Amino acid sequence: MTPNHSSLDIVAASVLVLGAAGISLAMSLGIGRSLVIAGTRMVLHLLLLDILSRWLFALGSLTVTVLAMIALAVFAGLGVIAQQSAPAGRA
Repeated sequence: MTPNHSSLDIVAASVLVLGAAGISLAMSLGIGRSLVIAGTRMVLHLLLLDILSRWLFALGSLTVTVLAMIALAVFAGLGVIAQQSAPAGRA
């Protein structure tokens, strides 16, 4: 089974985040900059994950897929640990 999505999906998500940042700016909520940074990170993560998943599915190797799943789970766990050990307001 191959992923059934395109770069258009990522563009649509980016437009929504930028729209939310624009609304924040218009309403002077003060979170527009944070939304733009988070949106940029989201787009980069999704693009990298898209490239990785397409490569993994093209290989068709169960061993490589399982190793990639383990690596992603370890990195996700490390990210959660780092976020929970950060001081409040700095995550």
